Amino acid sequence: MAQGKSGIANLLDLKMLGILFLICFLVLFCSVFGLATVAFGTPEAETGGGSSVVIEALNIASHLVKPHLDAFDTGNMNPLPIPGLNPKYSTPTAYLSELYSYLGASHVDGYPANNVQCVAFVRAAYHMAGFPLPTDNGGIALAKDYWGGAANWDGWKRIANGDGLPSPGDIAVMDHPGEAGHVAIVVSVIPPKQGEDMGTIIIAQGNAGSTDVTTQNDPRIPGVNVPAGIPISTWHYIPSTNLVASPWRSYTVIGFLHNTKLDVTANGATLPVVGPQCLQMPTGLPSSPYVQVAWEDAIKYGICPRYFVKQINQESSFNPKARSGVGAAGIAQFMPGTAPTWGLKVGGGVDERLDPIKALDASARMMASAYKNYLKNNPPTVAYMKTLAAYNGGPGVVGSGSNWFSGLNRQSYNYVIIIMELNIPKK
Repeated sequence: MAQGKSGIANLLDLKMLGILFLICFLVLFCSVFGLATVAFGTPEAETGGGSSVVIEALNIASHLVKPHLDAFDTGNMNPLPIPGLNPKYSTPTAYLSELYSYLGASHVDGYPANNVQCVAFVRAAYHMAGFPLPTDNGGIALAKDYWGGAANWDGWKRIANGDGLPSPGDIAVMDHPGEAGHVAIVVSVIPPKQGEDMGTIIIAQGNAGSTDVTTQNDPRIPGVNVPAGIPISTWHYIPSTNLVASPWRSYTVIGFLHNTKLDVTANGATLPVVGPQCLQMPTGLPSSPYVQVAWEDAIKYGICPRYFVKQINQESSFNPKARSGVGAAGIAQFMPGTAPTWGLKVGGGVDERLDPIKALDASARMMASAYKNYLKNNPPTVAYMKTLAAYNGGPGVVGSGSNWFSGLNRQSYNYVIIIMELNIPKK
């Protein structure tokens, strides 16, 4: 219920309280796929997961010479457009000095010293994120040979084209008969919008140019406060077959390389926020046209579509006429005092909370705004948990400190773990 539900927490004995405190401590300090806009070296910056590779790939692409992205300028020491996640680098200058040194040492013989081939780009993204590839010191000369080489990489999974979709941070591998092929970094995977038959995969790369550039807070790259102007490329896939169409003539997509070690936190828990599961429609939802509307609104505003449709199902079971005993109404269960803040008219014989299209759009905007705000001081998983708790019970229910989650009332506590599918006991 948007900014309104409240509950009374059950009294817990000291033993149960201790268990909950331990669980919350593990959840709060895990590393996840999500990205937070943080300063260099900030302790709460999450340094693990595919998102770290994504953010470094975007940063590197932004510092390569356009339009072909096949060179770097050592004189360009401009601050990074997205703060780096690897606390090893205390300043942007330290980061860029390391990057240029690494790229210089990785160039291919026969090309200028400042040349950036696709293989060097991919290796640099993983290197700067703190997860060096098994080929970090060479060993695979041609891009297309990464597919065969990865068969021997510990912890890596090969996803052949058509066998499944990649995750942010995965390596895309292409073949080109008689040539070296190509590799790139997957930045995001976007399901098709209503009425479209093709989904989109966004990539960052070296030595292949770009087909597009990012917009400010680009909704195509959820979970990242992306600035405008970073070069990216778009590929397309068919949802029914998961086949990715080659964007270039004579090139074919072999598949994607995924590091399974980045799928879990330091404590072994599954990463819950930004990852491939966000693009998987949950089962058990009602047969309603508004499920697809909610899914698309989530993508548009950069929140997790899987969790958003589960959230709306939790609120109203996708019933546009749903009402609660405390005054919440509509598919997104807005309270009458909150709805006007998000552009929904209430009063004078009009109640736009009951308009499912407007209410879902307002709900997704409200979630995205709160999530962005919580990201300022929290890792992404915690930020999303707090956003859901605030939506359910109002911002006042969200406390601070390491035990904020165990301090939630029973209703908001269970609301969060049900929607985010957290492996934590219910209250």
